[in-house]
Amino acid sequence: LDTIALTALHKEPGRRYASVEALAEDVRRHLDFAPIRARADSWLYRAGRFTRRHRLGVGAALAVSLTVIVAAGLIWHQRQEARRHQARAESVVELVAEDIFGAAVPARSRGATLTAREVLDLGAERVERRLADDLELRARWGTT
Repeated sequence: LDTIALTALHKEPGRRYASVEALAEDVRRHLDFAPIRARADSWLYRAGRFTRRHRLGVGAALAVSLTVIVAAGLIWHQRQEARRHQARAESVVELVAEDIFGAAVPARSRGATLTAREVLDLGAERVERRLADDLELRARWGTT
C-alpha cells in the first residue's frame, strides 16, 4: 500500500498513475495478493505474491517435497545399513568357513590330525585377531 500511495502522490506526473482506473487496478491487485504494477518486478517479489495467493497449494507442495526428501534419505540410510550388514555377514561366513574350519584341512595343518577341540581353539585365536577392530561383531561373538 505504501508503494501505491507513493506512486499516486509522486511529484513527477510521468511517474504517477495515468488514471484512476490504473490506481484502482493496483489496489485490487494488492488485495488479491497479485504483483502490483507500481513496484519494481523481481522473481522474489513475484514468488512472495504467488505464495500468498496460493498458500494451500504451496504448503501442500512443500509438504510433499519434504516427505519425498525425508523418504529418500531414509531409503539411502537403509541401503547403507543393509550393505554394512551384508559385508559383516560375508566376513562372518569367511571367518567360519576359511579360518575356523579351514584349519582342519590337511594341507593347512601340515598333515597333523586335529581334534575338534584343537580346530575350535585355533579358530578362537583367529577370531580374536580378525575381530580386533569390529566391536559390534566381537560383542555378538562374545569376545572381549
